[in-house]
Amino acid sequence: MLPFLHLCIHWSNSSNLTDLWFVEAIHKKHVQSLYQSLSTMKVFLDDTTKEAKDIETLKVIEKRIRDVINKVEDKETTIVGMEDDFNAIIEHLTA
Repeated sequence: MLPFLHLCIHWSNSSNLTDLWFVEAIHKKHVQSLYQSLSTMKVFLDDTTKEAKDIETLKVIEKRIRDVINKVEDKETTIVGMEDDFNAIIEHLTA
C-alpha cells in the first residue's frame, strides 16, 4: 500500500487534526519534489541545447527528455490523486 493511502486510511479512522496537518505536509513535499524535477529538467534542456550538434545527439536527448517527462507525469498523477483523497477527507469531516 502506498504510504499516503495508508496515512489516509489511518487518518479517516481518527479525528486528530494533527493527522490532517501531516497529510498536508506530505502533499506539500510531493509538490516541492515535482517542482524540483521540473527545475532540473529546465537546467538539463538549457545545457543540452548548447551541446546538440548532430541528429544522433538530438535523438539521445529526445529519449532522455521523454523519460523525464514520463517521470513528471507519474508524479503529477500521484499528486492529483492525493489532492482528491485530501478533499474527500475534508468533505467527510465537514459533513
